[in-house]
Amino acid sequence: MSLTSPEDVIQRSDRTFLPAEIGRLQVLIEDVELIIGARYRDAGGIFALNVAAVKMVTSWAVLDLMSRTPGGPTSTEVSVDDGRVVDRFEAGRGADVWIRDAWWALLDPKGGSVGGAVTITPTYTSSGFCR
Repeated sequence: MSLTSPEDVIQRSDRTFLPAEIGRLQVLIEDVELIIGARYRDAGGIFALNVAAVKMVTSWAVLDLMSRTPGGPTSTEVSVDDGRVVDRFEAGRGADVWIRDAWWALLDPKGGSVGGAVTITPTYTSSGFCR
């Protein structure tokens, strides 16, 4: 069962979806939520996270996936006299799910932040050794 519905994705989109695309939306939603759930498996999985954040991040990731060029043939050239056929293909931009660091930070149940500096202050024992 998904927390995010196709309607959640459609509401965050700037375009309309054909009825045939709704099924693809559901598959992509399930893929993204599977990845999110796997990352937070030790914290109770996806159902232990903030539902609004899951819906937002899942929707953004699905829209990102759908906006990428799928690749495939772009043109075909046929020469009759030479008997030559040329097919041109465009490489796809990938079908991997990309969840940006800022989006992961929104999901973090511990309230994590993205990046930043860490300061470590060493302390020394009376004998001069660092602990």
